[in-house]
Amino acid sequence: MKEKTSKTVRLVSGVVLSLMTVILGALFIWQVLDILAIGTAEGHEGFIFTSEDVGARLFKLLPAIVIWIALIIAGFVLWEVFPVKPARGKNDKSYVLKRFKKRIPAAVPEELQGSLQFIKGEEENLKIIRIIATVICGVGVLCGIIYLSNPANFPKADVTAEMVNMVKNIFPWVGAALVLWCGVAVYEEISSKNQLEHAKKLAGKTKIEIIHGKIYAFLNHKFFLLGARITLGILAVAFIIAGITGGSMHSVLIKAINICTECIGLG
Repeated sequence: MKEKTSKTVRLVSGVVLSLMTVILGALFIWQVLDILAIGTAEGHEGFIFTSEDVGARLFKLLPAIVIWIALIIAGFVLWEVFPVKPARGKNDKSYVLKRFKKRIPAAVPEELQGSLQFIKGEEENLKIIRIIATVICGVGVLCGIIYLSNPANFPKADVTAEMVNMVKNIFPWVGAALVLWCGVAVYEEISSKNQLEHAKKLAGKTKIEIIHGKIYAFLNHKFFLLGARITLGILAVAFIIAGITGGSMHSVLIKAINICTECIGLG
């Protein structure tokens, strides 16, 4: 399959998903504004953002949400079906190491067995570290969801105190996940550098030509990005649901109105 075709398919799928994301966001905003317009109308009594009303309106958006999720899944599939050769640079030690490993002969001399065992040991260590990091992040996400889904944690008595408690219970896990995956990326960079010297001995002095590449940065490492996106994505959705069901939207709206009318002086 041609590289150009793969890039075109990926571009089209990305554009479609982006448009659907914008449309879904607009639909959410429209529903919120509609609830606000009805709730502030003359003669309306009671709380504006009730769980029943919010749930009914989310049900109306269910087809759009399903389409959006389907596009995300389709995007992952297309990314696998239409691969694109990644652009790597000479400073990307993990990429250079991978190229050297492909040149390691099947039969390694006795005097180089130590280098081979060192590389295998580092690969095993990296695998274990990634598994541990994934498990810890999973536990953090689960604890966050359990806390946010418990109505007792949001009694609507003191919004400021509830937000402070939520930060205390959620953000340590978010910070731990970020630090953890940064550490994994840094360790992999160091490990690749250490393995590279041994891989060069095993592969010989063959020069590897690497063109059309960019300088590698560990913050762009696929495992770091994947872990950060999944963690932040799940937490973002959980926060949105907790805010809607807990009635925090009304409190935020009132505070925003007060800021605009009293502090800034709008209106």
